[in-house]
Amino acid sequence: MAIDDKDKLNNFAAEFNERIRIKAEVGIEEEERFQENVFTDEFLKDLEPAETIDEWQIAYFETARMKVNAVNLPEGDRIDLIISVFSNYCPPETMGKEAIDSAFKKIVKFFEHSLAGGYSELEETSPIFPYAKRIYETQKGLKTIRFLLITDQRTTRAIKAKEKHGHFRYEFEIWDISRLQRLRGDNELESQTIDLRTKFGESIPCLMMPIVGNFDHETCVAIIPGNILADLYDEFGPRLLQKNVRSFLQARGSVNSGIRNTILTEPDRFLAYNNGITATCSDVVFEKTSGGWGITSVTDFQIVNGGQTTAGIYYARERKEADLSRVFVQAKISRIKDLEHINKIVPLISKYANSQNKISDSDFASNDPF
Repeated sequence: MAIDDKDKLNNFAAEFNERIRIKAEVGIEEEERFQENVFTDEFLKDLEPAETIDEWQIAYFETARMKVNAVNLPEGDRIDLIISVFSNYCPPETMGKEAIDSAFKKIVKFFEHSLAGGYSELEETSPIFPYAKRIYETQKGLKTIRFLLITDQRTTRAIKAKEKHGHFRYEFEIWDISRLQRLRGDNELESQTIDLRTKFGESIPCLMMPIVGNFDHETCVAIIPGNILADLYDEFGPRLLQKNVRSFLQARGSVNSGIRNTILTEPDRFLAYNNGITATCSDVVFEKTSGGWGITSVTDFQIVNGGQTTAGIYYARERKEADLSRVFVQAKISRIKDLEHINKIVPLISKYANSQNKISDSDFASNDPF
């Protein structure tokens, strides 16, 4: 790390710790909140712009072998459990592999203890009691458990491999003070490149836009296999839809239930029936294939229209065990060449892609014989 970068990090850490100290002093007078609770709450607030987490409840609990600081238990098959390591030291200390593994072991132990009915050993007035009980009662419907480690220290690693435990998938994510500084400094998502060929063993076939002028963007039309789209949503979740003006509304509406029913009953017609998705990116890499062109990787991939399609495909596979081998999705992907204009152009693409005249059921019968 360069000297300037080190000074910037130290200044950021000092300002962040001062913010925690001031809020903790107020909290102790008003709510008797511990400083670590304030740290947890403020850190998670700063993660909201990155779509890393959008809801949580502070629920501090710690024993010699277990610890949890906050939880996010939305309806569905995914939950988030957060553990904080707060040293309140500046310049930031370094948190090594052993300390990281120890923290994750404690929060995993809490989850597994809850699965075994450990809530019965807690006082009903304990902040963690209702969440431990809910984990126990809903465990059959759970699939993905994300363990999120947040710390005001610098860590020696940014990722821990996923693990499979029974029918649960454990995901581990680390946010240290350096990563938080990068997020706060850019005020947007960290740049993320998805290497499609490495991840899925194939490129995505596409048709490139003819070059007829010096445009500030370039667009291609791709055909994405349903399993690849579902895998992307499985890994990145709502972060893929950060710039989408709509959100997934479950499968109760007629559009979403139609997506699900087509996948289950007529998967080979999905491409013909569905409008597809509109996406943006800051960079895209193409390769020449025997059949034309293919996309091998995309950077800062955002689905700005088609969030319901994407989530609907994922949930059809996960909840209905749908076979997606015959499901394909049309995707219009635009690369914004001028990064200075990306925050202006992408919202407009999202706005216009989502601006559609409403068609009622009666309109479909307008050309029928009287």
